[in-house]
Amino acid sequence: YHPSQYDLTGYEITACGNIIRSLKDDNYLILETEAQGNQAWLPFPGQLRLQAYSHIGNGSNSVMYWHWHSIHNAIESYWKGVLSHDLAENATYREACVIGNEWKAIGDHIKNLKKVNRIAMVLDNSSLTGLSHFPTENNKECSYNAVFRAFSDALTDMNIEYDVIPADEAYFYESAQDGAADTASRSLRYDLVIIPALYSAKESYLNAVNSYVEGGGNVIASFKSGFSDEYLKIYSDTQPHIINKCLGIHYDQFTYPKDITLTYSCSSSADQKHAGAYRTNEAEGTFSGKCTEWMELVTCDSAESLAAYDHKYWGMYSAVTLNSYGKGKAAYIATLPEKNTMVQILSDLLERIDLKEPAKLAFENHDKLIVKQGINDKGSHVLFFLNYSDEEMTVKNISGDAADLLQAAPVKKDESFTLLPWGVVILEY
Repeated sequence: YHPSQYDLTGYEITACGNIIRSLKDDNYLILETEAQGNQAWLPFPGQLRLQAYSHIGNGSNSVMYWHWHSIHNAIESYWKGVLSHDLAENATYREACVIGNEWKAIGDHIKNLKKVNRIAMVLDNSSLTGLSHFPTENNKECSYNAVFRAFSDALTDMNIEYDVIPADEAYFYESAQDGAADTASRSLRYDLVIIPALYSAKESYLNAVNSYVEGGGNVIASFKSGFSDEYLKIYSDTQPHIINKCLGIHYDQFTYPKDITLTYSCSSSADQKHAGAYRTNEAEGTFSGKCTEWMELVTCDSAESLAAYDHKYWGMYSAVTLNSYGKGKAAYIATLPEKNTMVQILSDLLERIDLKEPAKLAFENHDKLIVKQGINDKGSHVLFFLNYSDEEMTVKNISGDAADLLQAAPVKKDESFTLLPWGVVILEY
């Protein structure tokens, strides 16, 4: 369930879908989602269909609505179903019929969609509990989810797909081959692991993070990571505990950012291809953005400082760092940047890490365009182009000759196609 109309972003569909798809390590079912929903969420024409294809593009094999018809008494009387209280056909019902008829025609091409992601984000319930008791400035009991969503929403804006994994070192690697249990004999499952606010962490896991980076993996960790053990007892040595080794930093003080910004220096080779409209001061190679919720006063040991706080007293400390450690790299974000700044930072870090995903097809990036992709039962690549705006959008097909599944028409390489407001195009390669 999520806002609709002009507040429809696709963020919740992506974050929650990634969690359950990764938990199953397989496709999943949407057993319940909004139809008309509450009064503020009545979808604009096309949005019900857009949401449905967003679920399928994320790896779901179904969309089911709560509920069939709006009920006539009790607490959810105004939680509207597919049908309104008069039980008659309406716009929502007719749009649901469109979705069903389309799936009859193309369902075999879009079901059982498999993802091959090389990026994962850690999700940890103990850290959620810890930050509910020891929160950031304004997010209070939602502090952990707010940090997780800040990274998730930024990746969604950048059209970077990711899996969600627990704080368990086994998920860094592919299954052991030939009975080999040691990590040196196992290939990496992910090239980049993002660790947002891992407040509660076992020492064995923190040591495994060091080993993962040393062996060629890459990490982006945020503030409040490695701060306490699995029982929420704060570690009594250098922070962040143990992973300061791969991060090449330390800190011992933190505060709330009061009207504080950071200035970030971009890589000279970075073209910020994921940042879209968010890039600023391109000629100078820097950008600035507001810090929110929390800030740690980080000192670099072996790490390079990529961003500093714009502040009379805290300006000597780093807000974002990057360290080479063994065969990999480890970045640290010591504050919660505002949304646009987070996109810019992650975009530059991905360029510096030189992350590549050879199993993915290339596509044109546009603001408010979400692209999801996977491999279907036929072994074909399928790309879902999802227009999360009320403006028509023209996109060029840059990956090769394809078939437009919804229009049953060919789309040649370098040919452009049009997405209507809140529209969907699905290309099979």
